[in-house]
Amino acid sequence: MGDRANYVVMRDGSWELYYSHWGAVGLHLDLLPGPDAATAFVTAQRRVGPDEWLDDVWGEGGAVIDHDRKVLLFYFLEFEGYAARAAVLEVLRRTWSGWEVRWAHDGQGDLVSYVGRDPASVHAHDPGDLEPPEPFDPGGGWPCCAVTVGGRSYALANDPSDLLEHGPDLVGMLPKEAETDRFPLPESGIHFDVDERSVGVWAVLPLSGALRRAAARWPEWRWTLWEDRYEEQVSRAGVTFPAPDMAEEYAALRERLVRHRDSDRVSVAHEMMRKLAEDGGNPTPSPYLFEHQEVHAPDAHVLAVIDALAGP
Repeated sequence: MGDRANYVVMRDGSWELYYSHWGAVGLHLDLLPGPDAATAFVTAQRRVGPDEWLDDVWGEGGAVIDHDRKVLLFYFLEFEGYAARAAVLEVLRRTWSGWEVRWAHDGQGDLVSYVGRDPASVHAHDPGDLEPPEPFDPGGGWPCCAVTVGGRSYALANDPSDLLEHGPDLVGMLPKEAETDRFPLPESGIHFDVDERSVGVWAVLPLSGALRRAAARWPEWRWTLWEDRYEEQVSRAGVTFPAPDMAEEYAALRERLVRHRDSDRVSVAHEMMRKLAEDGGNPTPSPYLFEHQEVHAPDAHVLAVIDALAGP
């Protein structure tokens, strides 16, 4: 059990690495109050050695707070869709005024790279049996990945990282029943230009080295990361995606922040252990299970920012 996170604080040319067993849940909410509050939260967590990084399997969120260059680089997995993430990014740009706010599109790999380490050291790649492309089911609970090629468009339920493992072979694997010209707002997209032998990829979840691996396996193709700019795919493929309802997302973010200020993630872990014991189990907790410190900052300013963005 856990939602593990790494954090880095950089000052005066050096950096320190921190770990929380529950920090990935609500990571964005701990960052929202700004650099001073976020740094106080991070430095309350357990400091670990410079080589004690989580890998892609265990790392579910993380951040670099660089006070020297005034850069916040972060990612987390606990959001629902493009619009929810866009709302977080916009609020952070305002509460971290004067800082550059960046999303870690490669997850742990980007955090490690930022401090000069090899991203391959945290990419725990195990392709196993690759799943074939599956049509997107609006009621299936999976995000939509839009794949476009040769004037055709497909809505798939696969994670883009998994699809990229197929490389250009994916072009010949797209199921006819997934073809559509009506999409929900996707969370990722892949556009193939077969004539130019080029591929463009965008995603809101970290790709965890998948794009790098695809480029290495098919060097005759040009692979481009469009970060989260789905407009690149729209302009090239002629598809249409619905506009996000940002007012709704700001309202949802406000509600999460209000709930978060009363949260105690370690107490939740204790309660889970108690219930397991009551059910007749004999649980032995991980030595890291309770490694998390709550530091809730005043959030009146953040709420005011969110309210202003949400509008009347």
